[in-house]
Amino acid sequence: MSTNNDLNKNLNKNLIEIFYTDEIVAAGCGTCASASSCGGGCDDEPVNIDETIAIFNKQYSDNAILKSYKLNDTNKEQVADRLQQLYSKNGESLIITGSNIKFIVSRLTPIIAINEVLTTTNYVPNAFELNFAIEN
Repeated sequence: MSTNNDLNKNLNKNLIEIFYTDEIVAAGCGTCASASSCGGGCDDEPVNIDETIAIFNKQYSDNAILKSYKLNDTNKEQVADRLQQLYSKNGESLIITGSNIKFIVSRLTPIIAINEVLTTTNYVPNAFELNFAIEN
């Protein structure tokens, strides 16, 4: 059972939303030239978004709520609606629907928003970088 303290604690957390597909190409911190350009913590290994999500939830879940939207045939309308909300809120004119969501996400994956602000596309961060982004 949730208490008021639990609800208040979650209200004060940052929200990270990640939209992606299985077709993602690892192109995260392992491709950067130096640790400072990735916010530190760079390790020369390609980054897998599923691993990033799992590690973030394990190590940094006190800092943010992470919602991941892995696109598939059963959730494409829900993902399209949420992504359209974010794009509109950020002043973007891209029209996202259930019929074009697979194309859009496959070209921009992963799409990351922090506190409803679109922050990155086509870049796979590691868990350290995600945490760094919400702390700075």
